[in-house]
Amino acid sequence: MKVKGLLVALSLLIGTSVFAGNGPTLFKEISRKTIIDLSDVELGDEINYTNVIFKVHNDKIKILKIESSSKELKEKVKNRLEKIVLTSDYDEEQVYRYRFIFEKE
Repeated sequence: MKVKGLLVALSLLIGTSVFAGNGPTLFKEISRKTIIDLSDVELGDEINYTNVIFKVHNDKIKILKIESSSKELKEKVKNRLEKIVLTSDYDEEQVYRYRFIFEKE
């Protein structure tokens, strides 16, 4: 079944690093800027996720590692994150970990 909607939730944190320093601010900024069209993605009945480990460098997200339940989701999240320009200052030494959860509407 095709999904009509957008990214439903940027939610579950994998590690505790996001809560240190600017993590919550970064989380909010990424949430506002990460809208992904999933109309051409086939989501399964199991959990549809993408785990991303990244750093911030020169107001951009530098992905260190990305895993996903689907190759399509992985590419869409990767492409979107790489286009984001962050407006606040974040610790460039900090490693952030996010888990994107996708659900059918």
